[in-house]
Amino acid sequence: GPAMLRAAAKNHDAVTVITSSSQYETVLSDMASNNGATTLTTRRNLAGAAYTLTAQYDTAISQWFAQQNSA
Repeated sequence: GPAMLRAAAKNHDAVTVITSSSQYETVLSDMASNNGATTLTTRRNLAGAAYTLTAQYDTAISQWFAQQNSA
């Protein structure tokens, strides 16, 4: 869930977080060029994408509650 994605993103110094299958090629290419590891730049970019996704999720939940409360 979103908490696990945030935890992975928070630990991006050592963790590569993937939130979409569209990111596989980037990760595989990075790993092929770096002896099986991802670069910090890639991990930061993916962490940013994870935070964006969880922020969208949080916004959707917040909007749902706002609608429920105004009904």
